[in-house]
Amino acid sequence: MGRWFTAIVVGAFIYVVGCFFSPNEAGSLVVFVPIGAVIFTTLIVTIVVLPLREILYRCFPLLAQRTTAAIAASLLIILVTALSQMGTSDDYYTGRLSFWTLGTIYVVAITSCLFWPLSRRLKDDTDKNLKI
Repeated sequence: MGRWFTAIVVGAFIYVVGCFFSPNEAGSLVVFVPIGAVIFTTLIVTIVVLPLREILYRCFPLLAQRTTAAIAASLLIILVTALSQMGTSDDYYTGRLSFWTLGTIYVVAITSCLFWPLSRRLKDDTDKNLKI
C-alpha cells in the first residue's frame, strides 16, 4: 500500500509540474491542478499499472523486479508513444514531443515507484541464503 501512495504522490507531482509548463493554463485553475493530478494518477495507477504489474508477475514469476520494471516501463512508453501519434498536433497544447516527454517521465516515475525493489540485497545476504 505504501508503494501505491508513493506512486500517486510522485505521479501527481510530475503532472502538476508538467501542467505549469503549459502556456494555456489559466491562473484560476492553479488550485484545481493538484486535485486533478491526484485523481488522474490514482486512475492511471489503479486501472493501468496495477493490472499490468499483476499480469507481469503471473506470466514471469522468476524474473527479477528490475527486469519486470523495465518491461512494464517499455510497454507503457509504447502506449504513450501511440497516444502521442494518434492525434493532430493541434490536440496538444505544447506539441507532440513535449507530451511524449512528459508522458515518458511520468511513466518511468510511476513504474519505478511500483516495481523497483526498495532496497538492494548485499552480497553477504545472498551468500547466507545460498548456504545449505
